[in-house]
Amino acid sequence: MRRMERQPGACPTLTTPLPGARKRDDPTNLEGAVSADIASMLARRYGSRAAMVLAIIGAHRELAMRIVPGAPAIGAEVIHAIRAEMATSVSDFLVRRTSMVWRDPAAAVAAAPEVARIMGVEFGWSAERIAAATARFFARPGLREVAAISVGEAIAKELREDADGRTALKSK
Repeated sequence: MRRMERQPGACPTLTTPLPGARKRDDPTNLEGAVSADIASMLARRYGSRAAMVLAIIGAHRELAMRIVPGAPAIGAEVIHAIRAEMATSVSDFLVRRTSMVWRDPAAAVAAAPEVARIMGVEFGWSAERIAAATARFFARPGLREVAAISVGEAIAKELREDADGRTALKSK
């Protein structure tokens, strides 16, 4: 500020809470709409913004379920990530929004096709685009090996390596 010959102003973030950090009116308002374990997960992940995810569940009850059994995320979170956090790819959700790829790699690998399907519905993607989005996720370094170990050879067999070393879904 001195180099710009300006006086420093008051720090606006000193008293402004981060998004989701505001006090919730009723910390139990998540329960009833979803199971207690999912309510706890949403409250920890989104804080006061968990209500935004609940609104999606209100419109699409089927999105209240875990993406795959045991996954630390539900379908409504994919829609929330698209609408409120500008997620545009499977990696955006599984790597950047939920960190599932590091916290639970097996669940991330198992969830990728369903995440791509949910994104496809929201974005209006074709079946080919959904398959390509899934393949791009599995093209991330190390995920092909995780797929083979965690979910079994079924997913790994659906992937092929192009002549230039890129991973893609096999053509049917």
